[in-house]
Amino acid sequence: MAGDAIQIPMPKIATATTQNTIQGVADFMNGDEDFIIFRKFRHLHIELLLKLQTELGEANSVLLDDEEDRRGVARALLEYSNILASLQRVSALRNPNKVNVSDLRDWVRDHGLKEESLCSFLKDEKGLEDDLVAPSLPLEEEDGVNKLVNTVFWRAISTAVQSDSKGSVFKYENETVQRIGRTIVLALSSALLLIPIVILYFVTKGFWPLFIVIIWTILFTALAAFLTSARNTEVMMAAAAYAAVMVVFVSK
Repeated sequence: MAGDAIQIPMPKIATATTQNTIQGVADFMNGDEDFIIFRKFRHLHIELLLKLQTELGEANSVLLDDEEDRRGVARALLEYSNILASLQRVSALRNPNKVNVSDLRDWVRDHGLKEESLCSFLKDEKGLEDDLVAPSLPLEEEDGVNKLVNTVFWRAISTAVQSDSKGSVFKYENETVQRIGRTIVLALSSALLLIPIVILYFVTKGFWPLFIVIIWTILFTALAAFLTSARNTEVMMAAAAYAAVMVVFVSK
């Protein structure tokens, strides 16, 4: 019947060992928000939605005279709406950084927790990593500059928060990454405006000024597209404005 709620048996946490394992993993995740990683259970969401959708579709094709049946359909419809909203919310969250997933997986392995069901979501299986979500990350995608800083400069800006015979865990502040990212953007923005202007001041004959404008506009557009989180229309508008500035300088 459509009114029957979906019951999932939840095992009780019976042993102190399991409790200690959960506590240890929770403490580690709580130490750095980048390691707060969970599964979104997208496939399970879809399965439940399909089941409820089928039952509600069958109920929609018949006339419900019984009050109990109508209440059951109402409960199923509410459950369907809740699961649909839940899927929408978790789908909007970002996937964790692959480096953080790898570090968390290494920590689990080094502490002998690889086979624990608690950590099964970290298994290196096809499709499983795409089902992970990092709720602490902002909804907006990290721009290319910050990704570059995280990849290249992480060792220089990080400090070891845990170091033992099983390995080391490093931590760095997001504010530091953002400051370095802003410095890189400032340097690039200044260079992309000043260098071609200086070149065009000395190169004034033939087709060379036009060639210089084309090359630097392409370079500016490429950096804006790959090192920022700007949308396509914003990149096109920025490129047009940049080219206009260069052309005005050449014409004078």
